[in-house]
Amino acid sequence: MTMAKIVIVYESKAGHTLQYMKWLRDDLSADMFDVNKVSVESLLNYELIIYAGGVYSNTISGLNFIKKNMSVLRFKKIIVVAVGVMPVNQSMEKLLEDKNYNDEMKGRFPIFQLRSGFDKSKLNIADKLLLTAWKAKISKKEDRTNDDIMMLGMLDGMTDFTKKENIAPIVEFVEKGRWKLA
Repeated sequence: MTMAKIVIVYESKAGHTLQYMKWLRDDLSADMFDVNKVSVESLLNYELIIYAGGVYSNTISGLNFIKKNMSVLRFKKIIVVAVGVMPVNQSMEKLLEDKNYNDEMKGRFPIFQLRSGFDKSKLNIADKLLLTAWKAKISKKEDRTNDDIMMLGMLDGMTDFTKKENIAPIVEFVEKGRWKLA
């Protein structure tokens, strides 16, 4: 089977997104670029763009690159990968799409979630402040969910859910050509 010309564009702060994208690059024989080192014009040479970014406060980092270049990328096939510490589920997928996609993107660009990890030592000052506020908000909730309790336990240390097998649904989606139908 001849593989389509694929490019991966990513933004990674702590390294989890980068690791996942390296695995995807190898499995899909794709090119790969950091979002801060690529031009939108260079993406026009590819059939499929896979954009990946970490999830921070339900916002996919770096996705504004795609949004602000929609006039150029309008006819491109794009898959979005959201890499975050929260468990993967459909309600999170819907929340991510609602919060991150503009009207032109909704229903057009499939979104995949990959579970990452958390290492407090790799956070910058702004992220540590945000984390402190988030932790306080969760701590004050009277009706904490199991996810809330799990997050409180993780936020003080280091956790890593990054596994190569997590990319299998994306690889299958691409290899079976499902992205062409999106």
